Amino acid sequence: ETPAKRRQTESKSSREGSNEQNHQ
Repeated sequence: ETPAKRRQTESKSSREGSNEQNHQ
């Protein structure tokens, strides 16, 4: 795992989590 890839995954997870909260 490269730091860039790991950071990208964390960013994606954060966005998905925010989208779920906004959807509710």
